[in-house]
Amino acid sequence: MNNQLQFFAPAILIFSLMACSESGKKVSFSENEKVSIDFIKTFEGEIDNKYTIIAKIQSNSGSVSGNYYYKKVGQELELNGAISPSGEIELNEFDEYGNQTGIFNGKITNSSKIEGTWSKPNGNQSMPFVLIESNTDYLIFKKELQELKEIAGRYESPFSKGKLSMGAVIISQSKGGQFQFDITVANQEGCTGELTGKITVNPEKIGVFSSRTCKELKFEFFNQELKISEKNCEEHGINCWFSGTYKKKI
Repeated sequence: MNNQLQFFAPAILIFSLMACSESGKKVSFSENEKVSIDFIKTFEGEIDNKYTIIAKIQSNSGSVSGNYYYKKVGQELELNGAISPSGEIELNEFDEYGNQTGIFNGKITNSSKIEGTWSKPNGNQSMPFVLIESNTDYLIFKKELQELKEIAGRYESPFSKGKLSMGAVIISQSKGGQFQFDITVANQEGCTGELTGKITVNPEKIGVFSSRTCKELKFEFFNQELKISEKNCEEHGINCWFSGTYKKKI
C-alpha cells in the first residue's frame, strides 16, 4: 500500500499543476523565458522615481538603437546598445554632440517592461530605472514638445513710440494643454500694467484671452517673436499698453 502511495504522489502533483494551468492560473518560468530581440516600441517610466522619461527603442537581431527624452527638460538623447535572447539589455546614452552621458543596464521582462540601473559612463551616480511599454506616439510627443519649446519662455520688448517703455511676457506650460502668461509693462512716466491669465494656442500658434476688464488680448507666436494686440484692456494706465512685438530671450 505504501508503494502505491509513493507511485501516485508525483502523478497527483503533476495533475494538480496541469489543473492550475488550465483554470487560468499562470505558472511563471520567467527566469528561463526568452524575449523577442526584434521590435520597435515606445516606453515610458522614471529614473530614480522622479525623472520622467519617454523612449523609442528599436531592436534588430539584438542590436538596439533609439532615442529618449527627459520630459521636463525637453532635450532628446540618443541610445544604442544590445539585448540578449534572455533579456539582458545595455543602452549607451549620447547627447547631441556625440558625448556619452550615461548608460542603462537592465533586463526586459514579459517583453513589455525594462528595469535596472542608470549611471554615468564611469559608473557614478547609479540610480534605479523602470520603463513600461506605452501606446504614446513618440513622434507626436516629440512634435508637441518642440512646439512647447517654441512657445514657452520669456519675451521682452521696448514697445512704445520713442518713449522709454518696457514690456516683458513670461509664457509657461499649464494644465490641460494651455499656457499661462504673465505680462508687465512700465515707462518712465510712471505708467504700469500687469496681467496674468491662460490661453489655448491653436495650430496657427495664436491664442486669445478675454476677461471682464480686458475684452481681448491676442497672442501670435512666430520666429522667436510674440506679437500682442489688445482691445479695451483696463489693466494698465492710459500712457502704456500691452500691444507690441516682443522678442524671445534666448
